[in-house]
Amino acid sequence: MLLVLIGQSKYLKSQGISNLRLATREARGNPILPYEAARCAAELVGKKSESLILVRLFDEIRTYFERN
Repeated sequence: MLLVLIGQSKYLKSQGISNLRLATREARGNPILPYEAARCAAELVGKKSESLILVRLFDEIRTYFERN
């Protein structure tokens, strides 16, 4: 079992993927904007029209990728 975990760790590092660290079953750190925007959009379903939600979501994500 330990060898499998070590192998996975080396694979993840070689792929440039970092492991998410969990403490007391909560992810720490600031959320990445596209995922935060998607979470906020999901919360607005039923409160605002779908077209307004999509316009806001696409605008936030487009702006994020233009800057980064």
